[in-house]
Amino acid sequence: MYEDQEFVDGILRAAEQEKASEYAASHGIDVTQANWMALKEMSQQGQHFDLRLAGGVYRFASNTLGFSELLVDPSTRMIYLDGQEADGPPRVQASNVTFSTSAGTSFEIQFKCAPIVGERPSPPAFKGTVSLSDNQKKISISGAKYYLWGNVANPEGNAGEDYVPEVDPQISEQQILAAEKVREDKAVSSIAFCLDLATKPYTHDVQLMAAPDGWGDVYLEGIHVGLSVAGAALGAFVAGPGGAAIGAAGSQFSRILTASIKQAIHSRMSRRLQNYITQSDVQLKEMLRDRANYWVQKIKEEDLDDKENVDRVRKELAKDYKLRCRDTLRKEIFSKFFTMHLLFGEEFIKVFKDNTATKFETDVSKEMIDKVITVYIRQRQSARDVPSWKNNIRELRENLRIQEGKLRKELEDIENRPDKDGKNAKERSEIEKRYAEERQRIEREIQDNESRVADHESGKHDREITDRLDEAEKEAKEYREREKRSQDALRRPKNRKLKE
Repeated sequence: MYEDQEFVDGILRAAEQEKASEYAASHGIDVTQANWMALKEMSQQGQHFDLRLAGGVYRFASNTLGFSELLVDPSTRMIYLDGQEADGPPRVQASNVTFSTSAGTSFEIQFKCAPIVGERPSPPAFKGTVSLSDNQKKISISGAKYYLWGNVANPEGNAGEDYVPEVDPQISEQQILAAEKVREDKAVSSIAFCLDLATKPYTHDVQLMAAPDGWGDVYLEGIHVGLSVAGAALGAFVAGPGGAAIGAAGSQFSRILTASIKQAIHSRMSRRLQNYITQSDVQLKEMLRDRANYWVQKIKEEDLDDKENVDRVRKELAKDYKLRCRDTLRKEIFSKFFTMHLLFGEEFIKVFKDNTATKFETDVSKEMIDKVITVYIRQRQSARDVPSWKNNIRELRENLRIQEGKLRKELEDIENRPDKDGKNAKERSEIEKRYAEERQRIEREIQDNESRVADHESGKHDREITDRLDEAEKEAKEYREREKRSQDALRRPKNRKLKE
């Protein structure tokens, strides 16, 4: 149940079909009453205690030492203190669990595990002592388990949101972030840990109890979901001291609870996978630099002025980005989200494909992409038109020379003509004005063409491309950061909101 994830996947699938006993038998597992009672002893204080049965997250009671959260990974037997892994595997002797931090702080604690369905209700918790590296005096500590995913029997009630109890005001932001990260990493990679994040209260409704010492709201009454599912499915529960007479109802109970826990895992893992894809940087700027130029170069020169080019290139870039996202993220995501991939193969693939297909549209706006494409097209148009501009300059200068010759000729004609009634001066003025206006027009055209040539030859379009790419990258980064803050806020302790 803790070390073989494929077996856990198989037993959960079999439990949904009420065929867990057959599945277990096919794997050489014979669950007898004696074996089951031995397993239950492993969850209780004593010489047979097994740390894996205490898996999950615990909130420390208020303390002066600055500790907030303790996490037990049931699949590795490792302990994490405020997101920091203990300095080596914990040592378990009878019920005593001892471990140390890299700073030299030593812990000696005892766990009270969550009960299996049918046993006497008992809130899971821990208590013990801690010794600081510079002080041999032992200080008492305690804490209670909380269920990040709450009541799986009522998944609609919490809308798939995480429940994180309050933390002491003295707890640093660094501690909170570190604890959040290790919870996330363990949840997406271990089915066993997922089972320890959820519970099914004994009461009909989720029972929230506020501890008097200010821990905040904690799910205090619940069952050990993993063992309860397996036990009921395999028919291991029997009447007797500490047991429940489930009998023939065991398979049905297990089927219902299994469906609930798988729904809880599916909803949260789907959201986490979506968020991970959204927040992943797959080098948009580099993709645009390479592929926008590639697709613009594919346009025929005679079609460069077609107004539909921007739309066509944008669609091709969307395909390229989708493939880039999948190639970049596939290996990492399939490894990181092993839990979801194993439990929900087809759904996992669908979420992966759907969100990588839409990432181009969400990472950066259509307007920004169009700006990038347009400047690449403009660069090609410029390269195409430079010879024409240079030829225009030559022709305009020749035209200017011709106009100056015509002006001199007309002025000479006036000088050689008798001046009747003083009209020559007026006509000369009108001719000079007309030629001056034409000369100014030609000179403006020359300047315009020279400016276009100079812009192209000086690399102006290259600089514009760089600026547009930088703007696109900035926009995508800001979007990812907004999404990260939005999702981080959902996983915060109730009394510690993200600062703006």
